[in-house]
Amino acid sequence: MRRLRHLVNPALGNQATVEITARTAGGQFLLKPDEEVNAILAGILARAKANTGTEIYAHAFLA
Repeated sequence: MRRLRHLVNPALGNQATVEITARTAGGQFLLKPDEEVNAILAGILARAKANTGTEIYAHAFLA
């Protein structure tokens, strides 16, 4: 996995906008679109938000 990179705008203090992208192993279609997968992904985002104190203002999971 690539190192997380972000740019900090000095005018905004410690705030930054970060885009994170990831692929499944070998680009395989492992995440079929259904309610169970959506619930798991929402839980992952909620846990990341709670653990890091970040604000998530948009997300997209594409197949």
